[in-house]
Amino acid sequence: MACPSCGNQVTIPEASPERLRDASTIAITASVVNPYSPVADARRSMSDAELMRLVEQDNRMLPTGEMDFSGYPLATLTSRFLAQLVDGLYQFAALMLGLLSVVAAAKLGFLELPNQRQAPYDLPTLFIFGFFPLVASILQWNLIATRGQSIGKLVMCIRIVNLRGTLPGFIHGVLLRNWVRHLLAAVIPFFSLIDVLFIFGESRRCVHDYLAGTRVVQA
Repeated sequence: MACPSCGNQVTIPEASPERLRDASTIAITASVVNPYSPVADARRSMSDAELMRLVEQDNRMLPTGEMDFSGYPLATLTSRFLAQLVDGLYQFAALMLGLLSVVAAAKLGFLELPNQRQAPYDLPTLFIFGFFPLVASILQWNLIATRGQSIGKLVMCIRIVNLRGTLPGFIHGVLLRNWVRHLLAAVIPFFSLIDVLFIFGESRRCVHDYLAGTRVVQA
């Protein structure tokens, strides 16, 4: 066959059990994305089957979650806005389920709705009302920590990554990017507005992205 780079005719040997076994002992020096890299001198005479065997071995050696999104373009402002809208609707639906659960429990006699003479909240009411929003939030946090995507970002095919282009994990994706942001919004006036305005910068990063060391890409 002809070499795609230089056009010279080359002969690719057929794979054999012995060659496949020997291939697994060669040091992993070439890029997984480009197994034909000139760095991998020992691989130049391998067949396609042998090279694919090594690529599979390289993939198994990658750390869990270390997916590389460094070359992906930044998410558009529209996709980020729509993702935030979907997340808002998702949380609103969870709150409505909590409210309906409280009303249903009161109708069935499991609890009494508070009146003017009672405390506005009691533990059973808080537990029933907060169950669905808490489950919804835990699902969101898990998706962000493991995939870099909330429900909205999953729908819009965008993803949170750190500055190296890999998944942010729980600390950067959830703790710093979400919990710290909500805490600052509660104590600093107009923080939410300032946070949103930062997205119009060249890097399209909000304040919480700078705090967490993250960015959002199309992936």
